[in-house]
Amino acid sequence: MTKANSGFVADSGVQAHSAGSDFPITTYSVGGYPRWGNDAFWVVSHPAGTKRWCFTCDYRDEVIANFKKADAATNGLDFRKVSERTAFEIALLAVEKDSDFKGNLFEDNKRVNW
Repeated sequence: MTKANSGFVADSGVQAHSAGSDFPITTYSVGGYPRWGNDAFWVVSHPAGTKRWCFTCDYRDEVIANFKKADAATNGLDFRKVSERTAFEIALLAVEKDSDFKGNLFEDNKRVNW
């Protein structure tokens, strides 16, 4: 008999077959599938808590690429010295500085009820 809960990615609780190619970066839509003429939008999220939102798939893919670069820049850091969120935010700011695809701050989205 095999273990029922084997095949997880690191200690994330996500099974490898469900992780996807962008893991640990996740995306989801709010309000349905984003299309011209509706108020739905994409959210790109990092496990540290940083989120950005945007309207189109192409823009979302570029924001994901920025998140991946920033995530790679924080690999190997000791998060006991500086929080993972702070390290990721600093790395993301450096990546976004030279990018046309910054995404919108999730906290500034008026469509989300906090």
